[in-house]
Amino acid sequence: MDKPLDQHLYETYPELYRDRFGSPTQTLMCWGFECGNGWFPLLDSISTLLTNQCRDQSIASANVIQVKEKFGSLRFYFNGGDAFCEGVVDIAESISEQLCEICGAPGKINRLNGWLACYCPKHLPSGNQLATHHQNQELLYGLGGGWSRLVGALEKLINWDVEKNDMPPVQLSLLQTCDQLKLTFSGGDLKTHGMVALVNHYSRLIDPNSGELLAPMKTTIGQTDND
Repeated sequence: MDKPLDQHLYETYPELYRDRFGSPTQTLMCWGFECGNGWFPLLDSISTLLTNQCRDQSIASANVIQVKEKFGSLRFYFNGGDAFCEGVVDIAESISEQLCEICGAPGKINRLNGWLACYCPKHLPSGNQLATHHQNQELLYGLGGGWSRLVGALEKLINWDVEKNDMPPVQLSLLQTCDQLKLTFSGGDLKTHGMVALVNHYSRLIDPNSGELLAPMKTTIGQTDND
């Protein structure tokens, strides 16, 4: 990640990234944010929600120990926080599988010379064929393709956690769609709350139909709520 974006994250969320310049014998955050610029807006959303949750619930701040790309998707490792924070991070990692690591546009994980990486058609290295893309994205709840991809990832992860991790059954509902995605839910648990909060928050940054970033690399300063 480019230095100005790296700097924005650790300066805006100093408690969360308090080990950014720690010793390599103590933390892997000393190497910075080991991923492309395209995931910066997603990281900014994660950081906002984790910071606000720990503050609002009067719990010790989460402490990030590593942020990197692995197998074509985001890995965000941290200590502390609560189940809400776990939900935020889990769904963000899932969403990253559909975001070009270079620019943040809709993408697909591809195998390139033995390596997995998530690229959009524009940034796929020459000589490679893009994996089946999202042109036939199923439209959910009457939403456009961009928001439908987020909701689809959310439903998939919730179903997994209900089946494998004893999450109580969840019923998603759409409150409004004018200019802001507003998902609500019944059932579930605190982790579900974190998942839904991240989808609602990140949806503000993308075009509802195309999924392209509305303002590439623009930060989310000022968006301070947990919904």
